[in-house]
Amino acid sequence: MEPWAIWALAAVILLIGEAIASFGLLGSIGVACLAAAIAAAAGAGLNLQLVIFAVVGLVALLVARRLIPRLGEPEPEQRTNVDALPGSTAVVTRSVNPLGGEVKLAGETWSARSEKEELPVGAQVSVVRIDGATAVVSTPAEVLDQPESNEEAQPR
Repeated sequence: MEPWAIWALAAVILLIGEAIASFGLLGSIGVACLAAAIAAAAGAGLNLQLVIFAVVGLVALLVARRLIPRLGEPEPEQRTNVDALPGSTAVVTRSVNPLGGEVKLAGETWSARSEKEELPVGAQVSVVRIDGATAVVSTPAEVLDQPESNEEAQPR
């Protein structure tokens, strides 16, 4: 069997393995084998074929590492659906207390309950968590820290 055919066969096997596994390593070696096969078909000696294989393999591996996301790194957590609601703001539509009430949350009306206090209609509240089909809410910190009257808010 001709040297170029051996390199070409190795390239095909490795590229098929890369298509199945998608790690980047097999594809890089497969591309290097393909380059060595072209060199062998052009009449290059074994030493030159090995140098071309090594150089092209190294370059292909470096390029693949840049293009393919690193394996084993967790993707950033993206909360969706109900998991995305805690921390969002809702508006009280029916007085909310520890026993129940309603809020407008993400464009929908939700049954709600507060952790401690009575929350009046129109109050902007923060969603603490979702408990079944009920939003557990509390007043946002910004609301709690505001002064009681306009006199206190005015600079002296």
